[in-house]
Amino acid sequence: MRNRVLHSLFIFALVSLPAAWGDTANHAETLDRSRMLPLAAGGKALARIVVPPDGDCGVVRFAAQEMQKLLRQCTGADFGIAPQPGKKAVSIVLGDCKAARKAGIDVRDLPRDAFIIRAAGNTIYIAGRDNRTVDPLQALPGGKWANIFERGTLFGVYDFLERFTGTRFYFPGDLGIITPKQPTLSVPTMDIYEAPDFPQRELGIMTYPLITLKGTQQELFAEQNHYRYMLRLETKYVPCNHGLSRLGLLKRFGESNPEFFALLKNGKRDNDPKLPGRKHLGHLCFSDKGLREVVASDAAAFLSGQPASMTGATNPRYSRGPMWDPSAFQPGYFNISLTDGFGPALFCQDPSCQAFYSKGQAAELIWQFTADIARRLKSAGVPGYLTQAAYTVARPIPKVEI
Repeated sequence: MRNRVLHSLFIFALVSLPAAWGDTANHAETLDRSRMLPLAAGGKALARIVVPPDGDCGVVRFAAQEMQKLLRQCTGADFGIAPQPGKKAVSIVLGDCKAARKAGIDVRDLPRDAFIIRAAGNTIYIAGRDNRTVDPLQALPGGKWANIFERGTLFGVYDFLERFTGTRFYFPGDLGIITPKQPTLSVPTMDIYEAPDFPQRELGIMTYPLITLKGTQQELFAEQNHYRYMLRLETKYVPCNHGLSRLGLLKRFGESNPEFFALLKNGKRDNDPKLPGRKHLGHLCFSDKGLREVVASDAAAFLSGQPASMTGATNPRYSRGPMWDPSAFQPGYFNISLTDGFGPALFCQDPSCQAFYSKGQAAELIWQFTADIARRLKSAGVPGYLTQAAYTVARPIPKVEI
């Protein structure tokens, strides 16, 4: 798209699923069952887990602990975690390190969230791209935004356990983890490459007392985020919802610039932050040039790395001061999707807007607004993408060039 505008065309996405699902370029497996590598026998460990000093980081340590715990549940054996491989016993070396690179694994060549599982001699290497500054144990209770970081090695560990031990992750919590008991366990010599078919991979998790027994919000976050790790869900979030409402336009300009807001049928602007009887307030006059300048300026500031204090952008629901709400603004992406509740009853009555609304062309006006912001950013040389969800009144394909 010429102006680098991303938008969600859900019909296209659904039609494309069968063709995109299971891209063979993302999945490669070679197994040699003539040469088995023993991990446990009679409930005793025959292998060690290795966190090499030159690959040591929070993600790799967490991956080692997860492998140790789940292998113990499977075999009953206690697998040690060591800094060096053993001389004869099988070693499972985790993370990016010199030994892995010597075995032909260079994580710099891997896409995000991909990993390689490869046996060389009596050593099994599992490595992917990892954020070396984040400790998952600290991130787990922190909500979604604390968990947007790369953890390819951890994903490789979960894949290894599913693939070779039969471990399954059915739902959050210990009750949802199934580890078939096998006190004697060997795995074939392997060479495996896995990369995700989709960069965006997410699910909604409902919390039921009979399944999730933990109580505090932090404990619930930790349990749910842990489950997201196990399912290898997205580590990068592309925002595409609620962006305009996350700029705090009503708080910033409700009094000074009422023309930014929709002219309602009662002759008043939708700029009253205390209007009773309606949850979503501050719907906009999309034809107003001043509003477009403000939104473009906000987008340029964020995409150029400026703090929210430079513009005053905020989400009053979560902050009393300036902030870039991560649900709408992520590095390289700025969302300007509609405020919830927008529809015909709240269409602006200004003649410039009614030139579209009265003809059933709400989508055309909204996408003209979006394209105008994109052109301004492109002309100014601002890097990044705008995102706009094609849903509700913005769903029809517009004529404007985007």
